[in-house]
Amino acid sequence: VYSYKIAYVTTSGEKRWFGPINGKVEATPYLTLTPGNIFTSGKVSIQFLLPVDGHTSLIVFDRTGRRIVTLLNNDALAGFYNVQWDGKDKNGRPLPSGIYFVKLTQGSLEFTRRIILVR
Repeated sequence: VYSYKIAYVTTSGEKRWFGPINGKVEATPYLTLTPGNIFTSGKVSIQFLLPVDGHTSLIVFDRTGRRIVTLLNNDALAGFYNVQWDGKDKNGRPLPSGIYFVKLTQGSLEFTRRIILVR
C-alpha cells in the first residue's frame, strides 16, 4: 500500500496540498523467455511473475498438445521466478528440433509462449 500527497500551485503562487491518498499497486503477471523464443543449445530461461500465492503449474507441450515435461506443479508464493528448461523430456531424453509451448497456469491466470528448439 502506498500513500501519496498531491500538491498544486495556484496562479498567485500558493501551494495547496491534498491527501494523503492511499492506493495499492497490483503486480502485473507475465511470462518471458530468455534468450528469446529460439534456442539452439544449453537451456532456455523461463521467467515469470506471480501476483498472488497459489497452486502453479509450468508445463512444456509439443505442437500436438502432448505434455512433454512438467517443470513446476505445486503451491508457489507470489513473486518472481526463473525456471530453466534444457530441451529434454520428462525422462531426460533430448527432444528433436521443433516448436514447443510453455504454459503457465495459476488459478484463472494462464500464459502460453512458443519456443523453437533448433538442434
